[in-house]
Amino acid sequence: MRSLILTASFLALTVSRVVAQSTPDEFFETRIRPVLSTRCYACHSSKLAAPKGELALDTKTGLLKGGKLGPAIVPGNPSESRLLQALRYTDPHLQMPPSGKLADSIIADFEQWIAAGARDPRAETVVARKKIHENLQERRPNMDNSAALIRDLRQRGLLDETLVVWGGEFGRTPVSESGDGRDHNPYGFSMFMAGGGVKGGMTYGATDEFGFKAVENRVSIHELHATILHQLGIDHEKLTYRYAGRDFRLIDVFGNVVTDLLA
Repeated sequence: MRSLILTASFLALTVSRVVAQSTPDEFFETRIRPVLSTRCYACHSSKLAAPKGELALDTKTGLLKGGKLGPAIVPGNPSESRLLQALRYTDPHLQMPPSGKLADSIIADFEQWIAAGARDPRAETVVARKKIHENLQERRPNMDNSAALIRDLRQRGLLDETLVVWGGEFGRTPVSESGDGRDHNPYGFSMFMAGGGVKGGMTYGATDEFGFKAVENRVSIHELHATILHQLGIDHEKLTYRYAGRDFRLIDVFGNVVTDLLA
């Protein structure tokens, strides 16, 4: 049976994340942050010399601290959250955005988000999003270490039976937000694989012309898992784990082995 090392590789995949139900972080990144970024930051950003109403919505701290009127949101309590009141346009003196009321479906997303506790992952990534070039230079040696690992496995005759994988849970958008960095992107990102019976020296899949969304030979996370399990000699349809009273497969009910990747 092949062994698995989760670190780096040569085969590049363009992956599209497919989920049946979004996590709190994904809900914020796909339903809340884009609205804040496109409709609110022009007036309410910490990058401005004087944010309107002293309210900055581009950081978690600013959102909770609020402005002259107090906290913008009260996690778990939509009725006490001024941001939601402003979005609803119920108070003629408190209306956001000033250009016009948002769609009811968007306002409902904000109400759902606040009621669920207003999960905001930005505080966890703010450091990583600062000084992009410096961070990349700092982390580049890890790539060299990964290349050394692959060379060592090859020299020892172990690469064919060792699957090396390098990747993350999401990618980054092709545009920056407020100049500090790029947002989370679950719609198109890359994974790298080497050894373990996969084809080397190839790229599989591609994003659109903006680098935002996978459009060609899309590989979902479930399909990636199925392929990894297959290369480890495990039937992805039979491997299960017990959770919440029933047996789950790692790939749930989605995904097949991507045979185009196999040597």
